Amino acid sequence: MKILIDALGAPASSGGMRLYVDAVVRGWEEAFPDDQLTLLGGRWVDDIFGDHPRLKVVVWPNDFVGARMIGQIAVSALVMFATRSEAVISLSSLVTPFVSKRRRVCVVHDWRHVKNPLEFGAAQLAYRRLWNLSVRHAGTVVGISAKTHAETQEIVPGSHGVVVENGRDYVRFWEKVEGSTAPEEKRIITTFGHFANKRPELVLDALALLADEVGSLQLVVFGATGEYRESLRQRATDLGILDSCLFPGFVEQAEYERFIQRSSVIVLASSDEGFGLPVAEANFLGIPAVVTTDSGLAEIHHQGLVEATPDAASLAEALTYALSGHVPRADVSAVQTWADTASGLRDATARSLAARR
Repeated sequence: MKILIDALGAPASSGGMRLYVDAVVRGWEEAFPDDQLTLLGGRWVDDIFGDHPRLKVVVWPNDFVGARMIGQIAVSALVMFATRSEAVISLSSLVTPFVSKRRRVCVVHDWRHVKNPLEFGAAQLAYRRLWNLSVRHAGTVVGISAKTHAETQEIVPGSHGVVVENGRDYVRFWEKVEGSTAPEEKRIITTFGHFANKRPELVLDALALLADEVGSLQLVVFGATGEYRESLRQRATDLGILDSCLFPGFVEQAEYERFIQRSSVIVLASSDEGFGLPVAEANFLGIPAVVTTDSGLAEIHHQGLVEATPDAASLAEALTYALSGHVPRADVSAVQTWADTASGLRDATARSLAARR
């Protein structure tokens, strides 16, 4: 097949979205090496995939919402026609309306702006509100989990939806790491702060309740930057736990992989998630994951989890149990691979192309 993959919905600092693009493309190249792919994305996409011989990369700025919208709505159609691609697959919810319906596929990751609109600024809300129209008129709408698919059918009834679950084996692409980045006596708890829904404040508050253990723990909060990072640092200072906290912001992939592999617990204290890729990473590595009951993650990941209500006391209790070593490891012997995910996307696209709409 000859496919345009629109990766503009994944800016360099988008966390899980960026990982999704990286994993899908790697899985596609592995499963279908003879396909001709064109990848439309930001500069980071060219940095990673620019030297792949059977992959054509087209760069368009996507770090700002306005440029991203123009790229996804208009530029992607132009690139599709210029490359004579059979279809465009947007790896986010916004797909160009300027190609025939059966030739456009989009991927829905979450509907957080519908469920929790206060977590978004005006520009992000405007961008996300285009999703409803895009999803309603796409040839095929892929949900990354059964949860996301069900939400899509409720929010945009009548959309042509299928489930193609995320792969759970991205860790196999990582370079294996031994040892620890923290002093030997410290165990690493990793959480996230690149979006407001990740709620790292809850994790800080929970850590402060572990007074007897806090000196032996190191909390790492990935993704928080600027004023938000400073507010978290101030909160940690006020709680008396700053010496046990790191706020590295966004880091290179290799450094992220090292920290995750050396972690004792992964925490996703989100208000809502469409899949929760860090949980899949934790499962694959045999690391317990602590999640909140309002995240929906227990619907998606059924093993290796400790659930907590979204308050500091419950989260502290869950952390204590996760650190005890008594959480059973997830069985990852037959998990969905990213090659499986790429195959599912390809099949969904082929069915969309064959449909009369």
